Formats: sequence, C-alpha cells, structure tokens
Amino acid sequence: MYWTKEPALETPYFKECMSYNRFRVILSLLHFECLNDDSPDVLHKIRPVLDHLITNFQAVYRPGENISIDESLLLWKGRLKFKQFNRNRRSRFGIKLYEMCESKSRYAYNVKIYAGKDADKSYTDKRIGVSGEVVKLLIGDLNEQGGTLFIDNWYTSPMLALQLHNQKTNVFGTVRINPKHLPKLNAKEIKRGQMKVFHTPKLCFVSWHDKKLVTMLTTVHVPELIDTGKTNFRTGERIQKPNVVISYNNNMGGVDTIFFYEGSGKSA
Repeated sequence: MYWTKEPALETPYFKECMSYNRFRVILSLLHFECLNDDSPDVLHKIRPVLDHLITNFQAVYRPGENISIDESLLLWKGRLKFKQFNRNRRSRFGIKLYEMCESKSRYAYNVKIYAGKDADKSYTDKRIGVSGEVVKLLIGDLNEQGGTLFIDNWYTSPMLALQLHNQKTNVFGTVRINPKHLPKLNAKEIKRGQMKVFHTPKLCFVSWHDKKLVTMLTTVHVPELIDTGKTNFRTGERIQKPNVVISYNNNMGGVDTIFFYEGSGKSA
C-alpha cells in the first residue's frame, strides 16, 4: 500500500512580498488599539479588520450550490474571557469560530467569532434559538439563491429548516434523537441496517441504524438505500447505506480543512 499526500494550498504571490520569518516577527508584535473602549462590542478593537476581511472574502468568490456551516477552534493560549476549552481537540484552548464554507472547494465565505454568552443575548427569535440565528447570520446574501445548506445537530431544527425552505434555501443535517416537533423513536425497534422515514410536504425525517442510531432532517432528499459495493465479511451480505448519509459525508467537511483548524472529522 502506498500513501499519497494531497498537495498543499499555496498562494505564490505571498512569498514574493514577504518571507515567512518576517511574517512571524510581525505577527508576534501585532497589537490592536481602539480609542472607543466604552463600546459594548468585545471585539471592537479588531472589528474593522474582521469586517474588511469578510467583505473581501465575499467579493472575490461566490460559492456554488452546496455550502456547510460548522465550528472551528483557533489556537489561542493568551488571556481572554471568551476563550474556549475542548479536551477533544489537539489545540484544546482557543477562540471558537462559526464558519460557512463551500462544500466542494472548502472556501470560507463568512465567519463569526464566538464572544461569549453575553453577546448572544441580542438574538431574539426563540423559535430557532441562538444556533438558528447564527445560521441565518452566516448564510447572509446566499439565502433565497436555491442553494443547499449542510449543518450538524447543534444547528438543525424543524423551525429553522422550514424558515429557510420558505426562503428558497434547502437544509440538510443531522438532528438529535427525540427533539421537539419530531417523531419519537425507539432505537431498539429499528434493527441494524434498517431505515425509517417520516415526512410532511416540506420536511423529511430519516432514522437509520448503523453502529448506532443516526437521525437526519432534510428538505431536499428522497431517502433510499444505496448499494455501496462493499460486503459484510461476517454475514456475506451487501452493505447498503442511505443516500442522505452519503450526501452528508460528502458535503459536510468544508470547515474541517481550514488551515488553522484541528479538524474533528465529523461524519454520520
């Protein structure tokens, strides 16, 4: 067996303007100041720079049909009141970012920095919660464009899916077992390899038992089992997997490949 390594992303113009060592020196001395220290925005010192970067991200490239939203952790070991700790990440301390990326190219189109619970108090739509408001903020001008949004179970809810579907944006994501407004499930009643589907005219709720019960909510798919071409070495039976699971695994990895992120490798 031969191991292959994907080519690293590179922008040749950068090294023509500045060497890596010079960049590291400038980065170590970089400091932001703001005369208006009374601002309620905890990110007011870097807000102009952040807004400028996001504006340029959105000006030079327009994502395709499939986009994904997920969290990442920017390594940070300094003193900061909204610094996060996650023992499951390689860089356990850092700043949490919500990012929206194109699924195919992994291009980051929009970013929001998590600045603590106090910053979330400005969200008012209790039907979709803070997570739903984050989704609507990040999707921004891509809403009503007929795209498909892939999200994980922290964001996914029937109310959010209906709102975006009515605004011409398809939604697809994993969902927690037995949440509000969705059918109650008994994992013991669904045998391994079986799929159970509930639907309304706009929403489709899918449960599939693999090693554990996987539940998903979609406004775009017609669920069906697909032959993966593999065989179970214990039973000799062909392995089948729902098309919704395959689609999720193929389109949800955009954030995991961002260069400053220690990826979680989420998949269904």
